[in-house]
Amino acid sequence: MLSDTKKLLSICIPAYNDRIGLRDLFESLADELADPVISKRVEIIVRDDASPDGSLETIMAGYLEKFSNVRFVRNDVNLGFDKNVLAVVSDAVGQYCWLMSDNDAIFPGSLVEIVRILEENQDVGHVYLQAVTFDKDLKKLQSKIKKDVGSIRFDSSEEFITVINLPGFISSQIVRKDLWDSIEKEKYIGNYWIHLSTILEFLPRTFGLYVTWPVIKARNKNAWAKDGKNMYVFLSLHTIINNLGEFGYSGECIKHFNRGFIRDLLEVAAYARIKGLRASFSLIGELVRKFYSHPFRLMAVLLVLITPRVILRHLGKIKTKLL
Repeated sequence: MLSDTKKLLSICIPAYNDRIGLRDLFESLADELADPVISKRVEIIVRDDASPDGSLETIMAGYLEKFSNVRFVRNDVNLGFDKNVLAVVSDAVGQYCWLMSDNDAIFPGSLVEIVRILEENQDVGHVYLQAVTFDKDLKKLQSKIKKDVGSIRFDSSEEFITVINLPGFISSQIVRKDLWDSIEKEKYIGNYWIHLSTILEFLPRTFGLYVTWPVIKARNKNAWAKDGKNMYVFLSLHTIINNLGEFGYSGECIKHFNRGFIRDLLEVAAYARIKGLRASFSLIGELVRKFYSHPFRLMAVLLVLITPRVILRHLGKIKTKLL
């Protein structure tokens, strides 16, 4: 058992300029935070990455007054997402850190269940939580709820990431802090996936749990879509996967995910182009380097990147009607 001064779980929230999202998150946590058992075992840290209007401080004031286990830190300057994630986890004192976006929420009763799971599995290295997608107001369900088969243990890191299809969604991540701290993470700053990169590096040294009942209400608010930035996020993920061999992942595991990249490439490119992606020489060069062994798919992607956005939007509407 942990000592009274040591928290079991730190909920780490890298926040920026989303007061409504942060309020909704805390409202989903409030009832359980009032439980004296939970307040003894759980802390929440919010790191505001120098939001320009200062509104997060206003939102947090009431929660700081009400809950003694809530902390709020405001960065003097904007660090960017990756460095803010590192900073908020470094603030944590819990044995485990739950990485939580500032615009998602949790289902009622979830926090109590997560504490129970961690109490029963205090050697687990990584817990991945089931997320369900809602609209931008967290009112309308937009994805299917998968069958609840409890929590599943995976001793093989390859089987774990294959079943989950890569543990990338940040609010679904609970990591054991000593494993997180053991990784030199600065090399991942700027790759859009600092949390996933770190987890994939330490995962072969531990076992994982997959919680299959709905825990996270994920807000469908794709911040990466602006100006087609999701294409660069996609390509960065491709790089991460193809470097997994140095951490002991097999060639077959890497090939499995590469087949998925090839399958999704055209759709990702079309969506990015609709959102404003421009076909720069550097982007074309990166696509050629990564996908030259699939010439027909590559040619289709390059064609999409020079197609007027209005035509792609029209084709997308036709596809939606046909489906």
